Amino acid sequence: NELDVKEKMNGFTTNLESLSMDELISEVSKLCNVSNPYSVSRKSEAIKTCFYKKLKLENISKEEESEENKDKKTLNPLETKFKKSYNNFRKNKYEYRKERDKKEDDNLLVKINIISDIDKLRQEEESIKDTFTKFRILQQSWKNTGNVPISKNNDLWQNYHHHVELFYDYIKINRELRDLDFRKNLEQKIIICEKTEKLLSEKSLNKMFSSLQELHEHWKNI
Repeated sequence: NELDVKEKMNGFTTNLESLSMDELISEVSKLCNVSNPYSVSRKSEAIKTCFYKKLKLENISKEEESEENKDKKTLNPLETKFKKSYNNFRKNKYEYRKERDKKEDDNLLVKINIISDIDKLRQEEESIKDTFTKFRILQQSWKNTGNVPISKNNDLWQNYHHHVELFYDYIKINRELRDLDFRKNLEQKIIICEKTEKLLSEKSLNKMFSSLQELHEHWKNI
């Protein structure tokens, strides 16, 4: 929960306080190698805050310099070094977001085409068995396609669900086959419930949240 996150961040910030400015620069440099920069955004901000807090204290301690030197506004060499590393991290973060957005846009087009293909199945003149096989393949393709832009997710899901229902009505699956399908869905959803309950014992909040999102998506796709 939010309280746990705050406690972990407070503990992390306390550890940063014991590091020198050089060591804080090293910490930022390490973040540049993280595959998902957004997973360490809070950490980068905490490091930045701690660095400038230490820099301010150092500047105060050097106020014995002459008035002539005070007029020369030059950056502390460590600040220059920190800014270079921090800007590299921000660049990586920007590139990651850019690539992720493009991938989500591509996934959106894929899922829109899947919905269109499901709709076209109702014009098929082949056997219901073959049509249903194609339908199952399209369903699997939907499940295998990654995330779409969050602003489009809900409407896209509603549209997909609507066309799935239309398809079921079209092929007029007999009650026995449909009930069998529903029983399988129930079994899968019970398993998801059990996996969700087990997340309560997960110590990592990030891992818990990520796993919960995956289970939630799986639930919707059943």
